[in-house]
Amino acid sequence: MSPPLRVAAELPSDGLKVEGGTLRAARALGFGAIASRELPLLLVPGDAWGFLGSSAAPESFAELARRLGDATRLAAYAAFLGMTEEKQETFRNLGVPAGSGVPEASQKAVAAFLRDFPEYTEALDWHLFKQVVSIVSERGTQLPSGQRVVYGRSDLAKHSCSPNAVTEVLGEDGLREVRVIGFKGISENEEVTVSYVPEELLLQPTTARSRGIRELRQGYLCRCTRCKLDGSDVPELAAVGEKLRHDLAMEDLNGRLQLLQRLDVSLPLAMASKARVRFKLAQVAEKSMPQEAIQLYQLALDETDIVLGQKGLRNASNIKRRLGQLLEQM
Repeated sequence: MSPPLRVAAELPSDGLKVEGGTLRAARALGFGAIASRELPLLLVPGDAWGFLGSSAAPESFAELARRLGDATRLAAYAAFLGMTEEKQETFRNLGVPAGSGVPEASQKAVAAFLRDFPEYTEALDWHLFKQVVSIVSERGTQLPSGQRVVYGRSDLAKHSCSPNAVTEVLGEDGLREVRVIGFKGISENEEVTVSYVPEELLLQPTTARSRGIRELRQGYLCRCTRCKLDGSDVPELAAVGEKLRHDLAMEDLNGRLQLLQRLDVSLPLAMASKARVRFKLAQVAEKSMPQEAIQLYQLALDETDIVLGQKGLRNASNIKRRLGQLLEQM
């Protein structure tokens, strides 16, 4: 299965919904569609110590942070306390994904602190503190500004090793966009999933992938459909893109194109790493297979734009330039 043509860009209008704590598509969403845009529910200032010393935080928190030796977690809790009751409830309902080791780690850290400093037992609601810190640690996103944010809807998306969506923060205000990367799109009422880990891990065999996820996500045990059903490993993307030369034999080039197609069948989703390999293959195929090269460039361009968005503008510009040059020669 090769990537389909992406749908025309459109502004989101209630593309997502939450049912029973699960994020789902409110309507059918095609490949490349913008599913939603969302501002943060919780925003924790990047200067945690400065925030705790300001009038926006409880007066006792600055001293407590010095005892804890950590202002970041207490700043998150202070930011939570500054929310309306309705937003606090929405935030708490996010919870943490099943299989997360963060709550246990938070419990141990708080227990150790209170053993050393029992005089702080009544300083705050430690049960609520652990809950807030666990949610921020598990679901929070750090912006380039240093602020840490949590989103009320899109952060409900569960992890999958074959995700159908990707998220990107578009601006300094934390506006987040959710885009569809699954080649088949997302059907109405279908669950929306994202990856919590780098792309490189998704390309690993099952055992290595599971181990890498546990190491990166504090013991997180992935229970996604792919991990449950994976009986064979995906073709290696490295084998498609390694040692590419402009004098590559036609048989070798065709073999790599077939291998890439097999990978698209095994992992039917847009990936930045796939786009890079398509771009390299297109350059090699320009003279011997110009039509295939054009298709590869077009697919790589769509894939780069969908997955990377603003972060991929330079890559997209290079692809457009090579595609334009090839089209002029046709």
